[in-house]
Amino acid sequence: MQARAVVRDVGRVMAMSYADVDRIAKMIPPDPSINLKEALESEPELKSLYKNDPQITRLIDTAVVLEGLNRHASIHAAGVVIADKALDNYAPLFKTGDGQVTTGYSMGILEKIGLLKVDFLGLRTLTVIDQAVKLIKETRAKDIDIRNIP
Repeated sequence: MQARAVVRDVGRVMAMSYADVDRIAKMIPPDPSINLKEALESEPELKSLYKNDPQITRLIDTAVVLEGLNRHASIHAAGVVIADKALDNYAPLFKTGDGQVTTGYSMGILEKIGLLKVDFLGLRTLTVIDQAVKLIKETRAKDIDIRNIP
């Protein structure tokens, strides 16, 4: 979560009025790369409220802890992660409400730890798979049914 969004979410949880939280959030520069600590240093009015209002201090302190975390888990419609061993050897897994198993890591982290991510919705990907199946048949005389791959 970015600075403004995390302040708004924490303010909502703290049952602060929308107007108060909105006023604080708008004091944070709209630059998506700025974090709350930088905003406190660059915005004198925000810094003053932080120092003098215990509720704002609590709001910002809580928001700083949550800043940068994912707000929710999202699932790519046709994203598949491939590994040489069971995925739970590499990443935490969880089941969605409709029973799909998904990783607890974002796609960027999955790439960094060396797992292969494939988007099977992409037409180019489907073309590459089709060409691979044809090449295997031509060079190895082996038919592959992509609906039944172990």
